[in-house]
Amino acid sequence: MEQVDLVVSLLPASCHVDLAKICIRRKINLVTASYVSPQMSSLHKSAVENNVILLNEVGLDPGIDHMSAMDVIHQVQSEGGEIESFRSSCGGLPAPEAASNPLGYKFSWNPRGVLTASQNDAQYLQDGKLVQVSGSDLLSVAKPIHLNPAFALEVLPNRDSLPYAQLYGIPNVKTMFRGTLRYRGFSSVMNVFQKVGYFSDSLIPSADSSTPNWKNLSENLISSHFSVDDFPTKIEDYLTKLIDSNHSQTAEVSNAISALNFLGMLSENEKVHSTSSKSTIIEAFCALLEKKLKYLPNERDLVLLHHQFGIKFPDRKENRTSTLLCYGDPNGHSAMAKTVGFPAAICSQMILDGEITTAGVLRPLDSSIYEP
Repeated sequence: MEQVDLVVSLLPASCHVDLAKICIRRKINLVTASYVSPQMSSLHKSAVENNVILLNEVGLDPGIDHMSAMDVIHQVQSEGGEIESFRSSCGGLPAPEAASNPLGYKFSWNPRGVLTASQNDAQYLQDGKLVQVSGSDLLSVAKPIHLNPAFALEVLPNRDSLPYAQLYGIPNVKTMFRGTLRYRGFSSVMNVFQKVGYFSDSLIPSADSSTPNWKNLSENLISSHFSVDDFPTKIEDYLTKLIDSNHSQTAEVSNAISALNFLGMLSENEKVHSTSSKSTIIEAFCALLEKKLKYLPNERDLVLLHHQFGIKFPDRKENRTSTLLCYGDPNGHSAMAKTVGFPAAICSQMILDGEITTAGVLRPLDSSIYEP
């Protein structure tokens, strides 16, 4: 790193802190697209003392979401208004014509990241009341959201929304919500998968054959909940019992069965991908998702980011919105690559050009960063 002027890291977030410590020692600036962790925050004083910039959260979410929100918030505040409610929703999705499977989803990044995010604890403010959701329940609280008549979407809470009231300079806000967008029905299917046990870090159970198949693994997981016979003929009964379903949830079970069949998880012909005797169930599940839910040639993804602001002025109330809809190029960069990569690249160039000079652990919340 002796000849390096700047480090740009798009490694997993767990790698950033060690890399940041090296950058501080070498007095080299760092840019990442990941959330600022408590461990990264603890490096602020050391970075300032060494005049090193550690600029984080300059991708899409986090990144463009911060910058587009702060642009509106600062504008409102300059007009004498106060933000009473803030709701932000963002998602990377297949374009509608590519959402051709029962999950309505395809992977442009590591499936493990998607599954992990769907199990995070979350909390937010709604009309002045604190709402907390445990990670085990997150998928069950997804709600329909209407942002565009072309898309049937749902939203589920994204981590802890509360710190952003202070970070965004709106400490008196009554509603503070950050959410993840999916096509409607995704969360209910994944919720069934979670309940069955496909998200488990347990080792893949041993099988009679050297290469286990997904039918056997699915039967093994369901039989861990109750006695099973005639599998998978009675799969509907088992799933109904597993999610404690009532009549209004029959569509949830039906959609889950469609997804199981699409993925080959009820078939003896679909072999479980296992790299070693210590492979886990979630690793095998991620390998299957990556195989079955990948983008095909000429398919494109999209990114949708939407902010809703409830504003109080001395003489009136007003609502404003800010929306980004970006499609990927079938023969070029995906929407996810563009919306994560371009902000990181622009901020990197700004540091190299001397336009960003403040040392320490930073987020792109100041107009000196987001306006250019």
